[in-house]
Amino acid sequence: MLPCFFSIFPSGGCSRKSAIAATRRIAMLGGDPPGRPGSSESGPNPLAFDMKGYVDMTNLAWLTLGLTLCAAGDKPKVELLWPKGAPGAVGTEERDKPSLTIHLPPADKATGTAVVVCPGGGYGGLATGHEGKDPADWLNRHGIAAFVLRYRLGPRYHHPAPLQDVQRALRIVRSRAKE
Repeated sequence: MLPCFFSIFPSGGCSRKSAIAATRRIAMLGGDPPGRPGSSESGPNPLAFDMKGYVDMTNLAWLTLGLTLCAAGDKPKVELLWPKGAPGAVGTEERDKPSLTIHLPPADKATGTAVVVCPGGGYGGLATGHEGKDPADWLNRHGIAAFVLRYRLGPRYHHPAPLQDVQRALRIVRSRAKE
């Protein structure tokens, strides 16, 4: 969870669940109901431009900023293993650019341990969901940094390309451990 310093997040953190709950709280903050007095439309309207309109728009601005920060915290960083091109690369497409997706645990849980996750797929595809992201999330919950490797595959690549990608990933993680 990314820390959010807004009173709408009572837990002090920001997850999808707390962001949805915060959205509901903001929507209930007020503003006169739309329509004329006595109309059948009722309920709070956070976009009403009455005397409370300024307060409502301010709250919506804070909510937007908070949700943007939360969304930014959810997306892991991706780094190329070979920024200038992998050795023996046969093209410049995404599948020719092996990478590490970095999943870091919350700072208060971090143990200083890291694991390079190599998803399976029989060298014909990568099972990045249940053999990549899911194990990375599990490791993060236990305070372990996870680096999911997207390595080069056949039939386009053969030995030693996948092995070179794994070796490079291990070297990068070890060399940047202090970060």
